[in-house]
Formats: sequence, structure tokens, C-alpha cells
Amino acid sequence: MVGQALGKTERGNRLANWFEQRLDQIRQQAANVEQQPRALYLFRTRSGFQVAGANTSMGSDLGKVGALNMAAEVPGFASVDIEQLMVWDPELVLLNNFEPGLSPEDLYDDPRLQGISAVRERRVYVYPYGGFRWDPPSQETPLSLDWLFSLAHPEHAEPYLRQRIREGYRLLYDYEVSEKDLDDLLKLELNAGSRDYHRLFAKEES
Repeated sequence: MVGQALGKTERGNRLANWFEQRLDQIRQQAANVEQQPRALYLFRTRSGFQVAGANTSMGSDLGKVGALNMAAEVPGFASVDIEQLMVWDPELVLLNNFEPGLSPEDLYDDPRLQGISAVRERRVYVYPYGGFRWDPPSQETPLSLDWLFSLAHPEHAEPYLRQRIREGYRLLYDYEVSEKDLDDLLKLELNAGSRDYHRLFAKEES
């Protein structure tokens, strides 16, 4: 519709087709995976824990990639205590882009959280930040779900995400991303201490 309004129907259709086709591919990948890791998205961590529950895009995205949102029965963005986190015992925790400087190390270093599987197994990750934050919906959602599927199912991850980001940015922005751009976007340094991250998303060796 925007493409039509701007007199760029062909480009609008191309972008819409890329978006829908890539989402369908990721959903199909998720449907073919048997194990669903227990997962949580933390909307806030520093002033008490808030999780993404029912009717949130972040909670819904977990389901799209074949992860089990442990907060699915909680309405909206809800505050929970550490005891509830312990009961849910997520195997995968995603951190928000809304608290500046937030790092997986904040959870790894918290003595109250050491009994949680994701902390113990070092499967806590901060979302990337590209042309927009990757945790809420945006034009980059296919890339975000691609990344999220890889973390939920590292043994089934499709290789060469960095190349798909390059192609996506050419299509969306007519922009050539550098290796440094990709490292920064993927928060490679911030997530360096988390399991599988460099193996999945660092620069591919030629």
C-alpha cells in the first residue's frame, strides 16, 4: 500500500514478498524441530524483572521460532519475582534493547539467578540493534527471527546469517554493511561470553 501511494508499487511488492517469504521459511524450519526450549524475553531487568507474556510481539516471536514462552499465560508485560523465574527455569533468556548497557554478564554475575538453566548454561543474549531495535516488530523482523531461531536451535541453525543481513540491507536500505557494522549490529562483543554466539554469528572464514 505504501509502495502504491509513493508510485513505487514494484519495490513495495518486492519488499513485502521478501518479508512474507522469509517468515514462512522460518516458521517451516521451526515446525520441523521437535524440541522446544523453555524461553523468556526480559523487557526489564534492573528495576525488577518484567517478562513478555500474552499479546506481546516478543512473546509471540518465541513461538514463531519453535521456543516455548514460559510467560505465555501472563498478560502483557508483567512484573515477576525471582521465585517465579526459578519455577519457569528458562533454558534461553533474551534481553531487551531498552536498558542501555545491559549485558548477559549482568545475569551471569547475579548470585540470585545461578539456579536458572539459561544462566548456568550461559544461554542469555542481548538482542541485536540494526536500522531499528530487533526485539519489537520492524522491517527487519525476518532477520531478527532468523537470529532468534539460531539461538533457540543452534544445532539446526542455517549458516551465513551475516550474508543474509547484507542482502537484507541492500534490499531495505540500498546499504552495504561492513564487517564492523555486522559485529556491532549483532552485539558480538557484548554477547561474546554466551554459549554458541561466536560460532553462530562471527565472521565466516573464507
